[in-house]
Amino acid sequence: MLGVVGLGVGLFLLVAMISLQAGALVMGPFGKATAGLFYGLAGICGYALIALAVVAAIRTLLEREPVMPIVVTVGVMIGVVSLATLVHLVAPGYRIVGHGPGGAIGEHLAEVTRALISTAGTALLGAVGLVVAVVVATPLRMGDVLRA
Repeated sequence: MLGVVGLGVGLFLLVAMISLQAGALVMGPFGKATAGLFYGLAGICGYALIALAVVAAIRTLLEREPVMPIVVTVGVMIGVVSLATLVHLVAPGYRIVGHGPGGAIGEHLAEVTRALISTAGTALLGAVGLVVAVVVATPLRMGDVLRA
């Protein structure tokens, strides 16, 4: 039952986020408010969190243990934070319902690190974070990357 509810919530949020970005009201005022809240938190990177939740719901339906491996979850979280920071640096003027493309996470982290280590340093840190996220969340290892 939990898997069905999780899948339903994930699909609802996915459609609500897409319709929010398209300027439509497909999921009604509740969907718009929910998507606005979620977009305000994670920005465009919220789609990765929705995908993670949908995969966890499907794994629950298939009775897989663990529902979501901890290394995958940690890798996705590192990737979301890094990507949110980079997206804010690239398109700070892009706004949906008053929120930037990196959401509150990307906007605040990008501006604080920009003040500390400059824009170039922030971009480098975000790129390194993405590489670390891929290495953590996937079976890909740095030795494989260096041999290629």
